[in-house]
Amino acid sequence: MPSQKKVDYVNNLVTKLKEHPNFAIVDFDSISHKSLEELKTNLTQSGDLKLTVVKNSLFEVALLKAIRQDKLISADDGAELKKEAIKGQSALLLLQENWLSGLQTFFKAAKPYEGVEFKGGVLEGIVYFKDRLDTLAQLPSREALMAKILGSLRSGQYSLVRSLKWDAGRFVRVINAIAEK
Repeated sequence: MPSQKKVDYVNNLVTKLKEHPNFAIVDFDSISHKSLEELKTNLTQSGDLKLTVVKNSLFEVALLKAIRQDKLISADDGAELKKEAIKGQSALLLLQENWLSGLQTFFKAAKPYEGVEFKGGVLEGIVYFKDRLDTLAQLPSREALMAKILGSLRSGQYSLVRSLKWDAGRFVRVINAIAEK
């Protein structure tokens, strides 16, 4: 029979998973406690990110409970996430609706700490593992992508206008040269 403390802990995790369906599981095997606390403080100060150290066995129970209750992800995906990501020392990174920004913030904040990395996670009901989460975290922000797209659209217009002006200017210079002769 599990203790009431463990039952409450699991129920608290289930509530967190319901409130934050986008989350990542983070590995922090080779980081000191002091560095981990620094990282948690930096994340809290930088936005709505919350990093919580979890006990793997209780997190597994909470994840399975959340999958059964809320259909967070499929049971097969849950088993794969459990097998691949819920091992070693784990922390739960709870992400807001703008999960890409949260991944990027964590990735930048965790860079100075060796051994802190993504293990896996769930984003919009899809399970991702380390490589994909790293790739997503390194993408430019939505605003930066929009600026690049807008810039490339505008550069075509500027090129067209410049080439039209250049040809017209060249034509005028040729006519002037002929007129002067």
